Amino acid sequence: MTIKMVVTDMDGTFLNAENTYEHDHFKRLFQKMTKSGIKFVAASGSQYQRLQNQFAEVATQMDFVSQNGAIVHSGNDLVSVDKLSDADLATILRILAERFEPGASCSKLFRDCAEPMLMPPLLRR
Repeated sequence: MTIKMVVTDMDGTFLNAENTYEHDHFKRLFQKMTKSGIKFVAASGSQYQRLQNQFAEVATQMDFVSQNGAIVHSGNDLVSVDKLSDADLATILRILAERFEPGASCSKLFRDCAEPMLMPPLLRR
């Protein structure tokens, strides 16, 4: 079997406790992967710009899956965006308006929705 792609999560997997990695070691491995035709992909809940900064030396030669899979880039090129539909966004905003007073903190929102059975079906996905 031939390896064609290596995909890694960032936080808690690829990155160390200092939120970085051994750049020189990675660069050597990246060069070997590239010569062997293996694509390297960084996947994260973070924003694309953060991932680009973390891999600045090779960012144009790799792929990125950011925003928890919602946005995909190949180097600097945007490949796809999976966004909420207008109907789903309207439903979420309606649920938030019904359940929380204006100015409610995010911690209150997530604490109150932490019990899955209390969470509306749309937000359980």
